[in-house]
Amino acid sequence: LRNRLLNFLSQTNTDFELIISNNLSTDSTDEICKQFMNKDNRIKYIVQEKNEGGIWNFHFVLNEANTPYFVWAGVDDIWEKNFLKENINFLENEEKFVGSIGNVKTYGIIDDREFSNKIIVNFVKKCRLGKYGPHEALGTYGKKVRIYLNANSAQAVYGVFRTDALK
Repeated sequence: LRNRLLNFLSQTNTDFELIISNNLSTDSTDEICKQFMNKDNRIKYIVQEKNEGGIWNFHFVLNEANTPYFVWAGVDDIWEKNFLKENINFLENEEKFVGSIGNVKTYGIIDDREFSNKIIVNFVKKCRLGKYGPHEALGTYGKKVRIYLNANSAQAVYGVFRTDALK
């Protein structure tokens, strides 16, 4: 979490609000978030009274957002320093689009090839990996958002979106 926050706060686009919703983590999340919040006024830190689950927490942070653009940020993601700047610039220049994301690369090493192959096969079955990449979306604005999100890939979920369209 500490590395992820440092990565997030090092963006070349510095005009953002970082909303962290602690869904009752039992590790050092609270301590780490409070340290960062005390150093950076762009961080809004909320501790939930009850763990409502991951999907609920995703909805919660989206509903807390009052900015033109929104992105869910996974703790295991690593962004290039210009991730926000480039994707927001794209959306500002391309009004027909509701979301934007650059190239996505996996990282990390698994030594056991057989174990690794089983993980990849299960991932493809569960997440429809074959749908990664650009998605043509036709119809109303709301329908375009649903088509993009139904692609069911990390690329689709962790891109930068127009907040109003996503809500």
